[in-house]
Amino acid sequence: MRRSSRHFTLAALALVCVVILAACCSTNTPVLRYITISPTSQSTTVGTPATFTATAYYSDGSTAPATSLVTWSSSAPSVATVTGGVCNPLTVGTTTISAAAAGTPGATATLTVTNPATPVSLAVTPAPITVPLGGTQQFTATVTFSDDSTQDVTTSSAWSSATTSAATIGAATGLASVPTTATVGTTSVITATYSGLTASANLTVGAAAPASLQITATPNVTSLAIGNSVTLLAQEVYSDSTLHIPANVVVWTNTPTPTGATGLVTQTANNSDTSDVSGILAGNTTITAADGSLTASVTLTVVTGVAKYAYVSNNGGSLEWYTVGTTSPYLNTPQTNSSTLGPWQSVIHPSGQYLYYVDILGNLFAATVTPGTGATTLVGSSTVIGASGNFYFVAVDPYGRFVYASSDGDNQISGFAVQSDGTLTPVPGSPFVGAAFNLSSPECLIIDRTGSYLYATNNGNATVSAYSINPANGALTTLLPSSNATIPTGTAASTPELATLDPTGKYIYVANDDNTIAEFSIGSGGALTSIGNVPAISGASDTVSVVVHPSGSYLYVLDAGGATGQVFTFAIGTGGVIGSQIGSAVPAGVNPITSIVIDPTGTFVATANQGDNTVSVFPVLTSGTGTGSLGAASLISDPNLNTPTYVTLYNAP
Repeated sequence: MRRSSRHFTLAALALVCVVILAACCSTNTPVLRYITISPTSQSTTVGTPATFTATAYYSDGSTAPATSLVTWSSSAPSVATVTGGVCNPLTVGTTTISAAAAGTPGATATLTVTNPATPVSLAVTPAPITVPLGGTQQFTATVTFSDDSTQDVTTSSAWSSATTSAATIGAATGLASVPTTATVGTTSVITATYSGLTASANLTVGAAAPASLQITATPNVTSLAIGNSVTLLAQEVYSDSTLHIPANVVVWTNTPTPTGATGLVTQTANNSDTSDVSGILAGNTTITAADGSLTASVTLTVVTGVAKYAYVSNNGGSLEWYTVGTTSPYLNTPQTNSSTLGPWQSVIHPSGQYLYYVDILGNLFAATVTPGTGATTLVGSSTVIGASGNFYFVAVDPYGRFVYASSDGDNQISGFAVQSDGTLTPVPGSPFVGAAFNLSSPECLIIDRTGSYLYATNNGNATVSAYSINPANGALTTLLPSSNATIPTGTAASTPELATLDPTGKYIYVANDDNTIAEFSIGSGGALTSIGNVPAISGASDTVSVVVHPSGSYLYVLDAGGATGQVFTFAIGTGGVIGSQIGSAVPAGVNPITSIVIDPTGTFVATANQGDNTVSVFPVLTSGTGTGSLGAASLISDPNLNTPTYVTLYNAP
């Protein structure tokens, strides 16, 4: 986060002390930063060893051989084992070779093992086969070797169809498609060629017979917590019980219960046969897919949900998580992932399956979340999204399709598409950089409830930038007309920090470091309209973050200044306008510079306090003149809290 000098005086003094102590108490020994494996991929045959080497990179820029120092492992030891970098190939297949060293993310390489025997025959299956009009069929090519072993070579074979009017086939995939215009009863010879061998199968065109339509959900759920999402898939069920992609464009609708209770979910059709649904308000809704005359429906129940786990990003080098209870102090049973680099902020994928976090070096990481325990496990490799090592903030769209990260030092926003395993790949045009995208030290990222618009607070010029999100690929485009591309958050002297979206998705509130709060409504086409600014809050010295109560009736403002931080409560009135302060400010811990969150039931509010290595948990008062304001905080303190910067709640039904 871009901060003025007064924001980090304490942090800067602490850093100087750490450097002085390090100079006095160490011998300036270089620190291991990361390792690499060479080569990154190679092929061999069964029984022929393959060798990988590891190189260590140190903090002083030096390198050293590390093959004998790291811990080697194979993801598929049945394919190949590895000892000291030397692999023993056992069977045909592919395995990931990993080298691990304490304090580093490790490194991986790919080993492909092939059969040294000679191919002698080829077979294509299934044979023969009847495929209905508009249907598809996956063919498989299997080669037999001179030692009687076999291998699937479907994607290594060249495929052809003798009669393309009856069936076409992917030249490198073996997936055949029967046109809806084909003549029933006609036949095409499907041929595969591999290493000089050929084999064929007859495909006969059958009558199309979709008997019904079915909808399946990924993940397989019937209820959603507010803020969670699910992907629905519509498939035609043929008379032989096989499943097929719908031949027609699928039309998706949802009908809330009772009629008129709109806004329970937002929904988007991705590729006609799939639709993403995100829970917004509690209630029941029936989702219907129509494929021509065929229809299918599922009922989803949207519930308020509860916070199951709380994740604390420790800038000092770990990701800690707690189970969440229903009584004070609410956060229980701390656990930690000490191998994690210094995380700054994390977000939960709306499916609850993945967690994404950015670290102080500008890396973006993806991790799976283990159901029942909340434990996280890194997947894939880190993605560098900035070159300068500035602080970053990250956001995920309501449907879990895209992840975006900001870099204030690089004046850029990077976008990533979420893959089926949770890993990330850049969206077209990413990163979105500088003046062309109206960026000036961007920090907080907000995505609207429909997943159509992204907003970024610009720390450098006291504005908010607005973008439309391409639903097909995640690319960003500045909103037009240009007057809606950026909008001031306050005076030119104010510096916008973190922002929040209200539960209805209609309003955005921005904390400015001059102790004012900017208020915006989201209008047609995503355009922002100012609905006022809360004047400088009396008694505040550095407002940095805001969050809205799930009822939409209260706003909580985090003030990071002073000897300890504090939280103010304000009423929210008609049209999203912030009203009067409720009660007095409640003390937090020391230097809570970023994070304030509230659980989905509105029971408690939490802040991360990096100055005294604590997390403050405030109960929300539910009666009396101070209803909606906060009670005295419980300070969570344990040995694993190390410069905590952000609290993230995992909400579920």
